[in-house]
Amino acid sequence: MRTRIITLFLLLFAYILLVSPSCDEQSDWILGIPSFEDNRLIDLSDPLPYENRSTIEGIYKVISGTSEFGDTLVLKASKDRISFYGLKQGAYCITEVGVYNESIMMEGYWRHILSDNTGLIRLYVNHSDSILKHSTMFKTVSISGLYSSGNDEPNTPVELKRIERFSEKLLEDDFLILAHRGGGRNSDRLPVSENSIEMIDYSEYLGATGVEVDVYITRDKIPVLYHDAELNIRLIQKSPIMGRIEDYTYSQLKTFVKLIHGEEIPKLEDALQYVVKNTSLRLVWLDMKDYRALDEVVAIQKRYLEMASGSGRTLQILIGIPDDNVYNSMRSTLNFDKIPSLCELDFNKALSIQSKAWAFMFTQGYHSQEVVQMHQKGVLCIPWTIDYPKYINLFTSYGGSNAAERFDGVLTNYPTILAYYHYVKHN
Repeated sequence: MRTRIITLFLLLFAYILLVSPSCDEQSDWILGIPSFEDNRLIDLSDPLPYENRSTIEGIYKVISGTSEFGDTLVLKASKDRISFYGLKQGAYCITEVGVYNESIMMEGYWRHILSDNTGLIRLYVNHSDSILKHSTMFKTVSISGLYSSGNDEPNTPVELKRIERFSEKLLEDDFLILAHRGGGRNSDRLPVSENSIEMIDYSEYLGATGVEVDVYITRDKIPVLYHDAELNIRLIQKSPIMGRIEDYTYSQLKTFVKLIHGEEIPKLEDALQYVVKNTSLRLVWLDMKDYRALDEVVAIQKRYLEMASGSGRTLQILIGIPDDNVYNSMRSTLNFDKIPSLCELDFNKALSIQSKAWAFMFTQGYHSQEVVQMHQKGVLCIPWTIDYPKYINLFTSYGGSNAAERFDGVLTNYPTILAYYHYVKHN
């Protein structure tokens, strides 16, 4: 009876919060994504087969539009869309794609990840008929169209010309573009919330080939994705409950808590199921925020690794070991050396538990000798978390053609910038 009364009280409180004015602090995390609304030509288009989308991938020189997009853009097919990645202010575009009036058309929005600049963009591939008929033979590709600021109808010319196709070497490269917090942080004002299933889905449009997510456990022992130990207005909408994640059941979180953009705090198992069934991601890094969740997480990891293998997926799910509490808990787990893990501690501890990957802060330097030794043992080496373009460039380029010294991936909050450097430097 007492529990029912408390639940009814919380529901009433939740309703009062929902109808009350929004909190300005929370609105600071929201950046509206421009939309064509009633003028979506893409809705009138026919689907473009994937082989045609991949045919126009490559590195493009920006002929006009350099003020917003810089001198060079990378075009990459991402699931059902086409994405562009640039360097100027972290410029990127995410576009839907189709065939409209016998032309390949792309329609979507552009954004500077390092600022709030954003707008609409509509592009057409010139001589589309040749590409559609001879997808593997056509080499010269040029793209033209218009873009705008905000929700204004596109009115400023943009023209792109492909200067390099992606090489076979690049397409076979296993370098990991790892996106922090499922794809990006709330503070970067993305259209979906960090550590949500929606963000994991969105991460591939941002160029990610793997994601890092944060794992806590609820009072009823259900691992969930959430970055902080406590519920707070940085990560969630107004709620009648606050305090530590571990103090609430999952049912309570599901009922009373919404992330900044309205999503639910996801169960870890739901997130991994989505990765296996709906993405092409190659690695998931489970950053263990609470060592007490280890037993439950190991069981879930095993289940979804088996599901991925049964689906023919090449997917690594690694339990992250960020501190000694998690390390000691892992060491005391039966057959710990058979549990796929990623160790953020020193070189020797990573070896002692036979981690599949070793991750270290990039501020510690390149760790050249340790990286060579790790590679000799088949261990991935991943520096984190690198956000400054200068350092993304340095760590992406380090080692050159010497595979023994090259990093196997980089963790960043800006996967679009990392994707740009990867495709340009490794092509």
